[in-house]
Amino acid sequence: MQRLQRIHHAFAAVVLVLLNLVLYRKVLRLWWTFDDPYLLHTIVPAGFAEPFLNGALWPQQLFTPLLMTAFQSELILFGAEPWRWYAMQLAIACVTTLAVYAATLTFLETLPAFSAAALFAAGVPLCSVVTQLSTVHYLLSITLCALAVMAYVAALRQGRILLSVASALLYLAAMLAKEVAIPLPLLLDHPSMENCPSHRWYKFVAGPVAPRSHDGGRRACGCA
Repeated sequence: MQRLQRIHHAFAAVVLVLLNLVLYRKVLRLWWTFDDPYLLHTIVPAGFAEPFLNGALWPQQLFTPLLMTAFQSELILFGAEPWRWYAMQLAIACVTTLAVYAATLTFLETLPAFSAAALFAAGVPLCSVVTQLSTVHYLLSITLCALAVMAYVAALRQGRILLSVASALLYLAAMLAKEVAIPLPLLLDHPSMENCPSHRWYKFVAGPVAPRSHDGGRRACGCA
């Protein structure tokens, strides 16, 4: 039974990856668009630590340093070849879709979880994100949120506090990618969990600690 279930999961994962590749294969033809030239101009003289420390990199006062770090990494790896950047964007979209599938599997059966991930992959929001290199941090944030949810559920089921802490740290990383991740603990909090030690640890770290760490970093680099 478990072997058959693994086969189902593997087949679903392959289909989800192929769905992304079929839907978004033409992004490899695109060039620099939207905020891409500005971000490239900003990161060229900057070191890897500057997105976390230098508020001058954030004219819109948005503390999302992992966006700049991602751009710096891709510039080192791919240079100024746009198609390589879009190939990486497509690969990240595939990983994000698989992460969404894995996260929904913690709550749903295989078919509903696959349907949810397929809708995510084929939805208009993802289409908009995949075609814009400057929105890669949305993909990173969603992936980290999915990992945080999986770690949280595993912590509750296994009663392991370290998994709760890991989930909260993944949540913090998701916020550093994009601030849309901030409401995540509200989705995971429930009165029935109050007596669970793993949940209490999660609430302690993901509640006051992680958001204040994000806000402290934002203010420290001048994004008040």
